[in-house]
Amino acid sequence: MTIDAAAGRSERLAAIARLREALRDPADAFVARHQADTDAYRAEISAGLAEALETLRRDAHEMTAADSLMLALVDQAREYIDWMQWALWDLPYFAAVLKPDRTRFRRLTAACGLVYLSFRVIDDMLDRHYLYRGRRPTLLATFTRSHGQGRTSEGLSVLAALLVCFEGLSRMVASAEREDRAAAAALREVIASARRAIVGTILEHTDDREWTPAYYDRLIRLKNVDYWRILNAALDPDRSSPLDPFLEEYYALAQRLNDVQDHTADEARGQPNLLSIARRTQNDCPELHGPDHPRGLVMDGVEEALARDVLRLGDMLMTLPEDARGVAALKLAESLDEASRLGLFVPFDLEQALSADAAPDPVRLVWDSTAEECLERLGPDALEDVACMVCGSREGRLLFRKHGFACRRCIGCSHVFVSPRVRDDVRARIAADLGEMDDDPFLDAQRIQAEHLCRVFRRLARGPRLLDVGFGRGYLMHLAQGHGFQAYGVDRSATLVNRLSPVFGRRLAQVAVDDAPLPWGAFDVVTMSHVLEHLADPREALARVHAALNDDGLLYLAVPDIDSVQFRIFGKRWNVVSPIVHVQYFTEASLRRAVEESGFEVISRLEPPPQSPMFASRVNRLFRDLGGSETGELALLCRPVRGDSSKRDAALGPDHTGS
Repeated sequence: MTIDAAAGRSERLAAIARLREALRDPADAFVARHQADTDAYRAEISAGLAEALETLRRDAHEMTAADSLMLALVDQAREYIDWMQWALWDLPYFAAVLKPDRTRFRRLTAACGLVYLSFRVIDDMLDRHYLYRGRRPTLLATFTRSHGQGRTSEGLSVLAALLVCFEGLSRMVASAEREDRAAAAALREVIASARRAIVGTILEHTDDREWTPAYYDRLIRLKNVDYWRILNAALDPDRSSPLDPFLEEYYALAQRLNDVQDHTADEARGQPNLLSIARRTQNDCPELHGPDHPRGLVMDGVEEALARDVLRLGDMLMTLPEDARGVAALKLAESLDEASRLGLFVPFDLEQALSADAAPDPVRLVWDSTAEECLERLGPDALEDVACMVCGSREGRLLFRKHGFACRRCIGCSHVFVSPRVRDDVRARIAADLGEMDDDPFLDAQRIQAEHLCRVFRRLARGPRLLDVGFGRGYLMHLAQGHGFQAYGVDRSATLVNRLSPVFGRRLAQVAVDDAPLPWGAFDVVTMSHVLEHLADPREALARVHAALNDDGLLYLAVPDIDSVQFRIFGKRWNVVSPIVHVQYFTEASLRRAVEESGFEVISRLEPPPQSPMFASRVNRLFRDLGGSETGELALLCRPVRGDSSKRDAALGPDHTGS
């Protein structure tokens, strides 16, 4: 962290500490004066809900002649809503300030509460929540147990929510018809707020290409703040209370804090979240982690924005009348306690952070870890949002999700890529932690075609120098030597380099092809078998390979084919689809485009020879019968476009003599 940044954060923390201290006395004074009133209004909420739910069951019994399904649904809904009444328990604090008539409060709060809680039931269904914050099965989970998973239980959840909602609305109508002006005003406010909350719920499913900070602010005000307004209509339908402006900002802050808590689950479901949107604004930063930002840029930026919100609320409450200031102080102090629990506004030791950065803990992740596990272990900066690495477009529609990661198909060039994806430095740490990977099935893909490829290279290559980029276990290099090639190899894995060094000696090097120039001068053949799909920037790698090839050299590329028979049959269950290991998934069109825009011309698509029927498995014979191959791979033979040697020499640098 820079000195200026450190000073800025220290000033924020000091300001919040002063605010926390300033909140203590008015909050304590409010509780001392109004605890009895608060408890009394809370009892009215419980009594009003119990009365409304009993009426709902009695009406259901009479309308259906005690139909068993209907009564079971109502009883399950009653039980869940009775448990969820704690969600209404901010109201007694505000009632202690506004002092409404208790009978009217009981009646209107029950009515507004039923409408509010019906939205919570629908939200659980839309988000497939089966457990509410690890505390209790949701109504959807209850119906799933009794009716199985699928449309029936989901439909019953919606119908139960509608039943509860209309019970609440009908109770307000009944009060309004008794010339209760407050009930009429509450009804108007509930309908207006519910309409806006429905719009917000729809916006929550907006394509993530449209997620911006402005979109997020609009979303939480439409959905979350208007959720609150449905309840607040029972107390302040005209929004005339001095508390109203404070509460609107307070409930927006509450949702932002909720997003910090729920980030991992929201990311895995592909739902908008404060941290996910903040991460997008950091994409152009050169460092997402490290000594300048030991907590990570995303959390640092989010904390700064939340601190501004908290301090603004602190300024607002100081202008309120005494009782209103007391309850505002009480609620804001609760939010600060929640923020501390989430790790916000907590001082950290910079020296310790720098030491931890120099020797990071093991990431404790594996190649099939989920997005949720990555975020829980490393935080929001572990992921990055990216554009298509073939054409640069950010117009990618969601194709599928696997392990919580989104795989998108580029609208511009058909390429499929993972975004947001695990950062390349994090993937390198995973690889380092795991060490040798003898059971990695992707390394075996390089053995299948080695003999066939050496014959092709022997026929087409103009010279003997061959470089295998990402040599894995060295199958191709061993066979190439037997076919008369001078075989060299680079791989990013130190383990694999050390394993083959006794055989190939100085003709091996630990190099990440998309991060550093290739050594040993120019080559006649470069092979990249199942490498490009691993790389964060395939175009950078292809540029370096172009620089390492003679003008008449030969490039062999092989990647999993996202248009293969295997993918058409298995979809995302194909074992090649591994969003941490493989972040790129090429079609023939997108691979050709990447190759041609990197200075190559495609000679041909190379089809693997069929396995002998005697040795081919039944599944592999099926792939052949359906027009595919046993490997499901896409392989191209390419040559550099003539006259482009200046590009090669520039990338190689001044010291590129042969070995």
